[in-house]
Amino acid sequence: MKKKGKPWHLFVLALLIFAFAYTAFFGISSQYGDITHTYVKGAKDIRFGIDIRGGVDVTFMPTDGFDATDEQMAAAETVIQQRLVNLNITDENGSAVSDVTVTLTDSKGNVITPNENGTYTLGYGVYTYTLSKNGYVVTRGSFSLGSADAANVKDGVLTVKTAVLPKVGENAWDGKTKTEPKKDGNGVYLIGTAAELAWFAATDGKSSAKLTADIELAGYDWTPLKKFYGTFDGQGHVIRNLYINSTSNTLGLISYLQGGASVTGLGITGSVTCTNNTRIAQAGGIVGYMYDKASITQCWSAVNVTSNKHAGGIAGYTAGGSIITNCYASGNITTTSKNECYLGGICGSGFSNTNGATLTNCYSIGDVTGTSGAASYLGGLTPSNNAANYVGNCFYLDGTVSKESSKYGVTGLGTAKTADEMKTAIKANNNPFNPQMLADLAVRAQEIADKAAAKAVDNLIDAIGDVTLTDDCKAKIDAARKAYDALTDTQKALVSKLDILTDAEAKLAQLKKEAADKAAVDDVIAKIDAIGKVKLDKDSKAKITAARAAYDALDDELKAQVTNYNTLLAAEKRYQQLRDKQNANDGSTSDSADGKTDSKTDGKNVKSGNTADNSHLTLWLGGVVVSAAALALLARKRRQDA
Repeated sequence: MKKKGKPWHLFVLALLIFAFAYTAFFGISSQYGDITHTYVKGAKDIRFGIDIRGGVDVTFMPTDGFDATDEQMAAAETVIQQRLVNLNITDENGSAVSDVTVTLTDSKGNVITPNENGTYTLGYGVYTYTLSKNGYVVTRGSFSLGSADAANVKDGVLTVKTAVLPKVGENAWDGKTKTEPKKDGNGVYLIGTAAELAWFAATDGKSSAKLTADIELAGYDWTPLKKFYGTFDGQGHVIRNLYINSTSNTLGLISYLQGGASVTGLGITGSVTCTNNTRIAQAGGIVGYMYDKASITQCWSAVNVTSNKHAGGIAGYTAGGSIITNCYASGNITTTSKNECYLGGICGSGFSNTNGATLTNCYSIGDVTGTSGAASYLGGLTPSNNAANYVGNCFYLDGTVSKESSKYGVTGLGTAKTADEMKTAIKANNNPFNPQMLADLAVRAQEIADKAAAKAVDNLIDAIGDVTLTDDCKAKIDAARKAYDALTDTQKALVSKLDILTDAEAKLAQLKKEAADKAAVDDVIAKIDAIGKVKLDKDSKAKITAARAAYDALDDELKAQVTNYNTLLAAEKRYQQLRDKQNANDGSTSDSADGKTDSKTDGKNVKSGNTADNSHLTLWLGGVVVSAAALALLARKRRQDA
């Protein structure tokens, strides 16, 4: 029998495996003084883990054999996007308000149920809310959630600040109660509460009424008095927080003011929104539609009005022959139309910009915003271009009309006034609501100043242009930033081009960094080139040390840009060889004091070369070759043994 030898090939193979395992864990490196050169990275050099910065990018893949629908995939994505949301509700003084009834809906109108602790589990999207509590105005608003909100999550909860929940005075309406008011000796209803006004609004409108006190509607949904034929005398009182948001076509405190009917001495605040998208959508702060010979006198409206076609602070649609006298309006007027609309600060016209109510001594300070379409008929007071519709002093605040007709411009007439001029005109006028109008004007004047300040910053941002690494560009960016930082928080919110400024700042910082990085890399390259012929003297040592220090100060990305790093490695190696040779000759461990070397130990002239480091590739290719040889020997041995 042939005697088998010892399995030396297994020993060789085990040795190779150990060598590669050792290399994988510890790597291969060399030490020169306090400088470590790594040729193969080991496990200690590898960074393990996951960076999570503001969220996680997730790829959803169904399991094998399961074909997920688009709806199922969307649902899976929604799960990862969901977060706990807490609503921060405060009053006008910033104090927290508790026990608020909250109705929260998503973009599809679905009502969201809160968790037991009062938080909501919400995904990305837009949400609307209604806040109500006795003693406070019903408040509505909306907010949106997106990936950027992840940065604001604290202790697992995102807090969203809602609109302010204002307090109300006594006798505020609860949105339901209707109480029949008393009458005076002439059969006129005497209305002193919101419940009594709600009762009167449900009548046939053939009686007259007087207000005996201010009325607080508290923002509850209001159903207009359908048709009114009598006289409504506010006696200088104010109806506060009217709220209408309806698809009905004619909206206001009163829908239709019939011919011969009148409203006088009434102040009103709130909002009216007509979502009817037909051509007969009409909305006004006091009445939606005024017939011929209907009149409104000495009234003040601080109602924001939105309608598809006709809208105004006092009245929406106004027929020829209707009359509006000595009235003020300070609410903003807007449209949902894409083209045709008839809007005015005081009133809209009929289906023409050449007719409508006749205005006498009327002032408006609210914004009137159209569509910019050819049929966008607008005016600071009324869209009518008929001079006969304007009698006496008819003023509007300059700069409040926008998105007028692309074909006809601003069609309405009247006189534009500055804030100071309007203030003087109001003080000279005889109207019971002068104090309210002056207070509104002060707010509007501040809004105008805020818009102007924000616009000035936007102009500075526009002036930046293309970002370049120049003193002129830096000066423009600095000027825009300084101007922005000097604004109030309210003004900052009006700046529309802040993202351009921040992008410009980031770009300039990047250009500066790139220039500094290039300068640092160039400096290292120059220091390495300056080494020249390596000698065993202080000059060579100083140059090598300086080049090494400069190189080590770079980050890994910049180190990769040093094109002559191998020259430095070669210089360090040659210098060490010269020292080792000298030490072997005379036992000295220091450089020559005179800095000279003999002809036998002259350094070699090391030139810059290709910086590609193939040591990793060579090592592993060598390993592959050796392993292949070992496996071949193993196979051959097995054949021999067989």
